[in-house]
Amino acid sequence: MYTKPFKNLDEASTIICTAFELQDASGMNLISYFMKEARRKNDASILIQAYTAETDFYRRLNHLLAQLPFQKYTTEDRNRWYVQYVAIIDTSSQFAKFGWKGITYRGMMVTEEDLNEYKIGDWIVNNAFLSTSKDRAEAEKFICVPKPNKIPLITKYLVTRDRSALDISSTSEFKDEQEVLILPNAVFKVATIMRDKRPIEIELSDK
Repeated sequence: MYTKPFKNLDEASTIICTAFELQDASGMNLISYFMKEARRKNDASILIQAYTAETDFYRRLNHLLAQLPFQKYTTEDRNRWYVQYVAIIDTSSQFAKFGWKGITYRGMMVTEEDLNEYKIGDWIVNNAFLSTSKDRAEAEKFICVPKPNKIPLITKYLVTRDRSALDISSTSEFKDEQEVLILPNAVFKVATIMRDKRPIEIELSDK
């Protein structure tokens, strides 16, 4: 698990804004602003606004998280800024107001090989954040344009546990998207696979 959050928001701001992996990332001026606001207000939940902003920050963050070995972190891993970023979201009480349970959707274009990796009864864990929507129509926007050798897929998530997902629609730049963020290391079981539907639909549950 992610077990080592930043010591405080001053440390979070300094480490994130000077991170080597973010030095050439677009939009870092905006990220620096959010970090300063989090420090000024002593409000860790503003870190979510940094994630939802349309910058390279969330892209780099998710790319780096995806490279981590699943739950086998070294001491060096636990000191990485992106691991600490997740840890503060996972442990700070200031994120409780974003806690969410219910049904949410994600639209993806996948290969046949990707699709075959889903098997009923299997448990799936993602290292990175997953952006989903409470509105199925929003998720379907991501699969409306055909792509060569890709299959449109809707994944439907039933969230029942605390700390599995955050409703970040109130802080997002795009409130109409009704975004729900599934957190790293949330575990979901493949409940059903409906290949006869168009688009193909897979239901997953954290029960």
